[in-house]
Amino acid sequence: MAIQLNYYLSNHERNRAFHYFSKVRVDRASVCVCNYTVDVRPLLEFACQIWSPKYRYLIDKIESVQRFFTRKLHGLSNLSYLDRLHVLGLETLEHRRLIHDLILCYKYLHGLIDTDNRKFWCVQMSQWSETI
Repeated sequence: MAIQLNYYLSNHERNRAFHYFSKVRVDRASVCVCNYTVDVRPLLEFACQIWSPKYRYLIDKIESVQRFFTRKLHGLSNLSYLDRLHVLGLETLEHRRLIHDLILCYKYLHGLIDTDNRKFWCVQMSQWSETI
C-alpha cells in the first residue's frame, strides 16, 4: 500500500510540477517557490505521519519531485540540491516529515490530541536518579 501510494504521489506531483513549468514562464524564483509551496508540496506532505516512507529509495522518489522543481528554476540548475534549497529558503521533504512527526509526538504526549495515550505510549519514570 505505502509503495503504491508513494509511487502515485511522486509521479503525480512530478507531472504537476512539469505541467506548471511547461505552461507558466516566470523569471522570479520567489513566485515559482510560492506556487510550489501552495500547489505541489501540500500534496506531498498530506498525512505524512501515516504513510511516511522508511526506505531510502522511496524517500528519494518523493524528494525527486522537489529536486526536479528546484533544478528547473532559472539560474539554479548548476547548484547542488542542498544549495538550491538554501538559496530558495526551503527544507528537504525528509526533514519536514521529521518535524511533522516530532510535532505529532509532542501533541500525543501533552494530551493535545483526543486519543487514549495508553494505546500509543508507555511512559515510565527512570529508576536511576542523580545524586550530587
